[in-house]
Amino acid sequence: MQRITGLTEFGKYINKIVTIDALFLNEDRHMHNIAVLAGPKGKYDYCPIFDNGGGLLSDTMLEYPMGTELLGLLKSVRAKTFSHDFDTQLAISEQLYGENIKFHYTQNDVNHLLDTVGNYDDEIKERVKEIIFDRMRKYAYLFEKKYKICFFSVKSGLGINDEIVEACPLCLNCERVWDWRYPIFALHRLFQDCCIRRT
Repeated sequence: MQRITGLTEFGKYINKIVTIDALFLNEDRHMHNIAVLAGPKGKYDYCPIFDNGGGLLSDTMLEYPMGTELLGLLKSVRAKTFSHDFDTQLAISEQLYGENIKFHYTQNDVNHLLDTVGNYDDEIKERVKEIIFDRMRKYAYLFEKKYKICFFSVKSGLGINDEIVEACPLCLNCERVWDWRYPIFALHRLFQDCCIRRT
């Protein structure tokens, strides 16, 4: 590809594509949905990532009917680009080219967007929300962290005195603070003086 187009970071471009497809379960990324732009005088450029309509279990008429248990549907989705497994092709692309895209949206952003979208009934919007939140949890490392949860004046007997704990990117308020990577996440309700600060 580099020899033909002169594009030196096509591998990173592919990593961005398979990352987005994994995050949004786009099952329609066949080879006709990967392209470069041909400009004048034989100059090429990276193409905007297009044809993402096969994501979020959008085929509700045939493959992913409404009313079907979501966990089973999530397990049945297959990628088409280099592997049938989203995780496999994402892992290979990251090993070869690194992580080249980060995401900044939060649970509140998703809620707000879906609240403002018309033309879809509540059942569909609720399923989309559940899918997006599931993928955000699964690929939490792809999200820039915006918050830290700070515990102050914690009793030393608990062994976490003044420890700063990073939060899951979905966490936006004290009532929902948790992070499965730390054993002390369940203790936050015990403390009256915990707060959330932007990093």
